[in-house]
Amino acid sequence: MGIKNMPTEHKQNKPVRTRFAPSPTGAPHVGNIRTALFAWLFSRHNKGTFILRIEDTDQAREQEGSVDAILDALAWLGIDIDEGLVSHDKEKGDNGPYTQSKRLKIYNNHAKQLVDLGKAFYCFCSSERLTVLRELQQSRKEPPRYDGRCLRLDPEEVEKQLAANVPHVIRMKVPQTGETSFNDAVKGIITIPNQSIDYQVLLKSDGFPTYHLASVVDDHLMEITHIIRADEWLPSTPKHVLLYHYFGWELPVFAHLPIILGTDKSKLSKRHGAVSVAEYKKDYLPDALANYLAFLGWNPKTEQEIFSRDELIQQFGLEKINKNNPIFDVKKLNWLNSQYIQALAPEVLAQKLSNDLKDVDSVKAGKIVSLVQDRLEKLSDFKAMIDFLGEPTHTYDATMLVPKKLDRPQTAHMLEISSKITEGINEEHWEEETLRQTFFAYCEQNDIGKGDLLWPLRVAVTGLKNSPDVFGVMDILGKKKTIEHIAHADKLLS
Repeated sequence: MGIKNMPTEHKQNKPVRTRFAPSPTGAPHVGNIRTALFAWLFSRHNKGTFILRIEDTDQAREQEGSVDAILDALAWLGIDIDEGLVSHDKEKGDNGPYTQSKRLKIYNNHAKQLVDLGKAFYCFCSSERLTVLRELQQSRKEPPRYDGRCLRLDPEEVEKQLAANVPHVIRMKVPQTGETSFNDAVKGIITIPNQSIDYQVLLKSDGFPTYHLASVVDDHLMEITHIIRADEWLPSTPKHVLLYHYFGWELPVFAHLPIILGTDKSKLSKRHGAVSVAEYKKDYLPDALANYLAFLGWNPKTEQEIFSRDELIQQFGLEKINKNNPIFDVKKLNWLNSQYIQALAPEVLAQKLSNDLKDVDSVKAGKIVSLVQDRLEKLSDFKAMIDFLGEPTHTYDATMLVPKKLDRPQTAHMLEISSKITEGINEEHWEEETLRQTFFAYCEQNDIGKGDLLWPLRVAVTGLKNSPDVFGVMDILGKKKTIEHIAHADKLLS
């Protein structure tokens, strides 16, 4: 048997419909959301429909709050939903329910339809027998698979077992000769010998379907044209192709995305930064993260690295998805995020950092943000950079105050000079440029190196080795606090 997929590009007379179909087994991580983003971008590129479906048939692994976390992550990243679950208890569209646990009757009917068509069979094997079979196969170094025992039961025996309510599952039949082929939009032609395909369980003994039956049935009934999903599902796709063939349904386009790896080339995990998307909110702008995720496995074939959302939509295509596994590089993400931060208007950035700017008026907040904006890689860096706004009681290594060319007594003298200059500036003229001109003029008139005077002053008012512009900091601090910071530095030095 050879089964071919439809072309990797959609037919012009058939509107594109993609879906994101996560399981509610925890907070979504970057791998999940990268899949959603690719499906959404492809849909938007083709003016199609993007659907959210919740695949919760594995009830044992479901975690409370997961659905809300999925919805929140999509909303934060600007991935809007055209059809499906749009809030915890609200759906939109004509193909619902969009939560699989509410569709059990549909799956049961389709499983029994396959039995009637002679494409599936009842299996009464106990879990104990299956465990023994699997252990025996492992001892022989054979791939674990069902041995087809119940496939050979005569119809009368099957009816007898069913009448006696013997626990059972429904498995799909698989031809034991020939091969199954399909055309993956990313991987190309994939061909699998039928003999290597397992007699997959389609309907479990508790009446719940497995992923294989539920996803195929739902994708057909919801008219999904392109199935864009993680590479881990590639080995299961021949089973799905067979099911489409058994039902007599047209195949969608399959596109399996390369797996995201850590910098050590192993599968991405928490140690690489594969935390939940919610964890990225405190550090990254959503457009920056979306831009970065789009490049994990997709290449626009240009030198451009920063793309607006509209540019991503315009450029996106399945033919530009790489076969090679991308590397999740936090340093590259941080750089990209810094570019987005720098592109924001200071007042917009101030709003995003409002939790760290409580009780600060809008004018001062704008000054503070402008002072450090070009130094920010992550939003969470901001708080440490503005510690100088607090009381001058923070401790730091006093040696930081001492420039390379000076010793401690000389540095103390520089702090004394800075204090006198500061005290002599009228508060009415206390602004960044006036401060700069006053200190620079003093250095020139008294033949003092600017670095010798300003290094200890900068450390004194910020407590940082690497800090923003000293006069911008002093402008924000005000005269009184600046003098207090200098006095505190002098105390630490002595």
